[in-house]
Amino acid sequence: MLTGNSTATSFTVDANAESAALGVTTSAIVNNTVNPTSSTRDTLQTNYNALLTQIDQLAGDAFYNGVNLLAGNNLTVNFNEIGTSSLTIAGVNFNSTGLGLSHIAAGAFQSNGNITTAETAVNKAITAVPAQTETFGTNSSTIQTRQTFEQNMINTLQTGASNLVLADPEPRECRPLDRANPAAVGNLGTVDRQSGEPVGAQVVPLVPSGAGLRSTLLAQACKGGGAKAPPPSLLDEFLLRS
Repeated sequence: MLTGNSTATSFTVDANAESAALGVTTSAIVNNTVNPTSSTRDTLQTNYNALLTQIDQLAGDAFYNGVNLLAGNNLTVNFNEIGTSSLTIAGVNFNSTGLGLSHIAAGAFQSNGNITTAETAVNKAITAVPAQTETFGTNSSTIQTRQTFEQNMINTLQTGASNLVLADPEPRECRPLDRANPAAVGNLGTVDRQSGEPVGAQVVPLVPSGAGLRSTLLAQACKGGGAKAPPPSLLDEFLLRS
């Protein structure tokens, strides 16, 4: 808060014979009011105008992702992909004009009235800026809360996906015949309920050749309870030679 404490710098010389004789009044009956100028006031007026220029430049450069909230632009933040949940942040004009401040003409600060007017405008701006800062801060907290919620949900889903296991972790080579080769089941035929003899069954060689030999070796390896099947390269080489 700014408070003026300067006293008046003007003074009046009462006219009389002595003042007229000394030349401080034009006559013995006309008083002379003196309004001296202050170089300090001129410096303050120059600095004041320079600060307003900096405020204008600062507000003009306050862009983020193409939006300038200090130049009256609004920013809409969508919280889902269809835009049904969103937050719109209203922008404000916070350049010197928007804050109610105006440049001072040269020599205007020599007048106490002009200084008082400038003080009043500056005090209003000082009150407006913190109030708007609180509004922006509230919007920022809302966005941060939603962002944290979304990130926690993503982490939960990723953790759940990582903890999922295969419904059938059994190696493909060690699966039962009906799953590994459904066509082979039809070759086994059916069994007569009375005689127990196979009906329409095809005889499967005990020692198959070619690709069947490879399946047999893999089946024996899986049946062995942890025994490893020969590497594919060795099986292929053996099949080529047989």
